Amino acid sequence: MIVERISSEEELFKFYGKVDAVIAARMHTAITSVICDLPTLTVAWQDKVSSFMQLMDNSNFNFTVSEFVSDSDLVVNKLLYIIDNSHDIIEKNRKERPMYQPLA
Repeated sequence: MIVERISSEEELFKFYGKVDAVIAARMHTAITSVICDLPTLTVAWQDKVSSFMQLMDNSNFNFTVSEFVSDSDLVVNKLLYIIDNSHDIIEKNRKERPMYQPLA
C-alpha cells in the first residue's frame, strides 16, 4: 500500500493498523512506525535516518538510496524477514532500548 498523503493523526494510525511493515524514507515516518511496533525498513537519503536505525541497533534494515533502487531482491528479502520475525524484532527494541516506549 502506498500512501501519498495522510492529513490527520487519526488517518495515520488507521493506516498503521492496516500494514504489516513500513518502508520509510523520512525520519518521522521511521520513528512513528517503530513506536507503533511495526517492522521498519528505511531508505536513508539523509544521515539522520541511518543514525536513527543505528541507535535502534537495526542498521541491517537500513538501505542507501542506491542499494534500494539497484537490489530489489535484497529489499524484498529483508522486508519478508522483518515481517516474519516482527515479534522478535519488536521485543528486542523494547528490551534493549530504555528510551523506546511504544504507544499503548
